[in-house]
Amino acid sequence: MEEKLLFKVLSLLLDYPEGEFWELVKQKEELVKELPLGDKLKPFLDWVEGKSERLLKEFYVATFDFSTKYTLYLTYHRYGDERERGEVLAKLKEVYLKEGLTPDRELPDYLPLILEFASLEHTEKGREILTEYLKEVEKVHKNLKEDGNPYAHLFEVLLDTLRSGEPTLSKVPQDK
Repeated sequence: MEEKLLFKVLSLLLDYPEGEFWELVKQKEELVKELPLGDKLKPFLDWVEGKSERLLKEFYVATFDFSTKYTLYLTYHRYGDERERGEVLAKLKEVYLKEGLTPDRELPDYLPLILEFASLEHTEKGREILTEYLKEVEKVHKNLKEDGNPYAHLFEVLLDTLRSGEPTLSKVPQDK
């Protein structure tokens, strides 16, 4: 349940900053305290605090809409504009439709949409999609972090969450 809530929060914080985004920012203290990895959300939420809506929207567009190195359309990082990307997008849309989600305003590989899907009762399928594109999420995180972009904090939370479901050295049986 906590993971679903975290996916929903990340979905809203990584989407264009309007409406529910600002409602979440107002709940900063609760989010930091209640969510798994909430303390890692704090630097981003602190950065947002005091920014005007207009300034944040401009920053968001400059970050995610004008640079392919940060694009939130995950299949773009793997396929670029190749024909194969269209086939993958069609398959993703089919998965959503089968599960009752109708992606109408964004392409199906849009990270906030995938996170929204993972926050519904389809967490496992959503998590599978996120895991399928883990390298792409890592790439965007690396680029954001190298450039000192505050959105890197959100990607760090997402990556930590996704990796928490993977075997780690402490979970793998060791030969004695």
